[in-house]
Amino acid sequence: MMLRQNYESYPTFGGEQPLGRGRYDLVTIGHEDYILLGVGYSVQRTDAAWLDSVLKQYPDRTAILLAHWYLELDDQVFSADSAVLHEIVAANPNVRYVLCGHRHGMKHVAELYDDNNDGTNDRTVQAIMVDYQTLPDGGSGYLMIITIDPVTREFKITSYSPVLDDYNFFPDESIETYTLPLSTVAGK
Repeated sequence: MMLRQNYESYPTFGGEQPLGRGRYDLVTIGHEDYILLGVGYSVQRTDAAWLDSVLKQYPDRTAILLAHWYLELDDQVFSADSAVLHEIVAANPNVRYVLCGHRHGMKHVAELYDDNNDGTNDRTVQAIMVDYQTLPDGGSGYLMIITIDPVTREFKITSYSPVLDDYNFFPDESIETYTLPLSTVAGK
């Protein structure tokens, strides 16, 4: 657990959940404003209420939710944790990306939402799960690098291990390196 004094002086720091179970940062990339919200394992209703209130406080910022657990492998039924988070994502049109881990492997799902209940999808949420810890040597330091390019309107994902100085653990690079369209609230 990071201590608040380690990050509260950062210029991007926006706030934290009263019990320290989540935090958010406000950043600008290019000319677009983002809010990055992070919550840990075992999301409680109080955490969900906090997330919802923060997202509603910043409706004009594109939201990237950083969660321990959001997706399941092989279309399994969602856990209580991820079900709560899915409710939050559905209720907040500014959420465009969810990044998570917990389940061992990789998965990308484009979730469609009809925000105004007119029968037409209004928003796509890109949900990305990455968890390398069951790979040899605890994952060999592999991590996911995300690049948001406001000029080309791309959200780029790449896998890299600084331990091995190697890109992409899997032979099929498309599992770990791909580009998604950049989806923002402002749409600039």
